[in-house]
Amino acid sequence: MKNNKLDVENRIYHDILIEDKSTIKIDQKKRISEAKGKPDYELENKFWCFLVDLGFVTKINTSRQCQIIFNKDDINDPNKNESYDIDIVCETDDFRIYIESSEQQQITTKINDTIKKFETYSRLLYDEGINAVNDGDSKNLLQIFHTNQTVSENSKNKLKNKKIIFFPDIVLDYFIGLSKKYKKLAYYQLLHFLFPMKLARGLKTITKPAIISKDKLGQYFVFNISPYEIIRFCTVPNRKLSSADTGVSKSYQRLIDNTKLSGIQDYIINDGQFPTNLILNFNEKVNLKQVSGQKKKHFVEIDIEPKYGLINVIDGQHRLFAYIDDYLGKNNKEVNSEELLKKSKNHELTIIAYNDIPVKSQIETFVTVNEKQKPVSKNLLWDLYPEIYEKDHSEYFKVPISNLVKKLNTEKDSALFHNIKYPSAPYGSKSGPIDLNSFCSQIESLNFLGKKDLNGRYKPMFNNKLGTKPDKFEASFYNCISLFFNTSKELSSLALYFVPCGKPNTAESSHVLLGNKALALVNHIGLSTVESR
Repeated sequence: MKNNKLDVENRIYHDILIEDKSTIKIDQKKRISEAKGKPDYELENKFWCFLVDLGFVTKINTSRQCQIIFNKDDINDPNKNESYDIDIVCETDDFRIYIESSEQQQITTKINDTIKKFETYSRLLYDEGINAVNDGDSKNLLQIFHTNQTVSENSKNKLKNKKIIFFPDIVLDYFIGLSKKYKKLAYYQLLHFLFPMKLARGLKTITKPAIISKDKLGQYFVFNISPYEIIRFCTVPNRKLSSADTGVSKSYQRLIDNTKLSGIQDYIINDGQFPTNLILNFNEKVNLKQVSGQKKKHFVEIDIEPKYGLINVIDGQHRLFAYIDDYLGKNNKEVNSEELLKKSKNHELTIIAYNDIPVKSQIETFVTVNEKQKPVSKNLLWDLYPEIYEKDHSEYFKVPISNLVKKLNTEKDSALFHNIKYPSAPYGSKSGPIDLNSFCSQIESLNFLGKKDLNGRYKPMFNNKLGTKPDKFEASFYNCISLFFNTSKELSSLALYFVPCGKPNTAESSHVLLGNKALALVNHIGLSTVESR
């Protein structure tokens, strides 16, 4: 057991770190104001504000300099200790980081001075057994040098040898951009960048049964796992981080698409799941053992250690990260975030995970998957919507649109009879000149029948002005739009082959153009009719 003197000597004190979030927010405004016109302060403040805005900070200095005190021989005697001013000291539940920022042009000199400063207390961060003394926490601790200047390879190596993370300002820009889209994901990616292959404190190794196999790229495992169990350890290599790499770029993925993520989150909340597998790579060899009592060698158990950056997502990043309990939609954010957390724990994903294949092979797989896969036909999707969406589904508004257009194609007295093509269409219209997708998309964009939470412009009109009962609206609207096309066909021979500007055109483009014009006219005539009543 350590004596009191050692306990006192081997501690770092940060007496001015602030915990109160309201105080931090007030001081943030003050810092922004004070930093204007002071380049060095503005650079430092850029990092400080990023950390605060992420929303995970539990303690941080709010004054420009944070004094840290260490090696105290006597707690009550300030003369018997050492101290330094650090630009930023920040704590979250996962880490405490010490940051020095500089835009000084003589950057090599600044780096050498910073290394000397950091060395005086670095043993208290990295010596085994010391971390447990530091406030009794179990955080990952780290020193960071942040700059917007060009740094030589020699200086980068010096920082690396002293276990100091070099943090170029362009990398900070990447994290700021990601945090504006998805804060929680940005925080997880920051953990991977700062603590690659370091254990997440307090979390246990996960053991999963798996099938082991091999292809030309290397050994891989197939297994099921809940998103909740692996999200924190999965990273998305992004090309915007390649400037921080040397040699072969480790960054091949694209930045997260917020719109796509939001749509997938709604799908998950409505209890949608994914039958297709995700493709991952373990960035270090995982431990595996034969399943007890199982004779077949391809059945194994693998140990997944809770390490930051352990897993690269090669394909399926949006499907995986949509499970993060940070709802991106505008409505019921707290409720929906809680629902995502539940789904993350209860759903299972099928994983194909390579066992530490080279970065070049990961890039090859990423390119192959994204170059060769064929997108689902939108014609097919519009055809399927009536089969898959129930009335309580957020996308149900697409069902009446699809049904309306299909009816125009199948009713014998319709001017568009057998002129609209889609997979389940009657034989006579399988090669019709009008795509189901083109027609349905136009109706959706003009908001005739509604979009998600919107009623559509004609439903209130038919109900309030024409006295149409709600359950009769779709039939009445069909009669209206069918009458328009039938009348147009009778009045003009242009209904089948339209020649714009006197130039010949094909039947397909003629119908598309005519359909677009017709829908615009229906919109105009409908509004004019109601206004005149």
